[in-house]
Amino acid sequence: MRGSVHLSPWEDAQMIRSIWNTPDIVESLHDEFTVPGKFSEERFRALLVSLSVETSRCLDETHPDEPRLSRSQAHELIDYFRQHINQRPTPADFARELRLSPAYFARVFKRTFKLSPRQWLVAQRVRHGADLLMDTNLDVSEIAYRLGYDEPRLFTRQFRMYMGTTPSLYRIRQG
Repeated sequence: MRGSVHLSPWEDAQMIRSIWNTPDIVESLHDEFTVPGKFSEERFRALLVSLSVETSRCLDETHPDEPRLSRSQAHELIDYFRQHINQRPTPADFARELRLSPAYFARVFKRTFKLSPRQWLVAQRVRHGADLLMDTNLDVSEIAYRLGYDEPRLFTRQFRMYMGTTPSLYRIRQG
């Protein structure tokens, strides 16, 4: 299954390459450009936006002295998220896992990832859902339940918000 967890900037380029999906985005851009298919133009535009967002996050160091999550804490969060995705982890769960107060956790998380913990969680679940749509034959409801959604309509609504299309149309267009 494709990697679906995206981190944000640190100074060490090797860390960025090993965790980010930037190489995957670049590879997908190349594939869409060299072997166009149905809806390639839309996918190409979406990939360019993703790449520009990731790049701008990498370059955004407006407050370098403010505390951020450490690499080990970020890895711990990623592991926790992957292990508990179907249980719908909350920012409070993450704070507890890192032994930080919820308020402090929310501040350092936002400085690290440039998103609130809730925004990041939704984005990761949607990205993971997109991977499941492409890598499995599960129906949208089953994918939603596997991602911890009690109501498949919420998954569809959030998917459309992040991906610009419904899960069913995404599968058809990408398949």
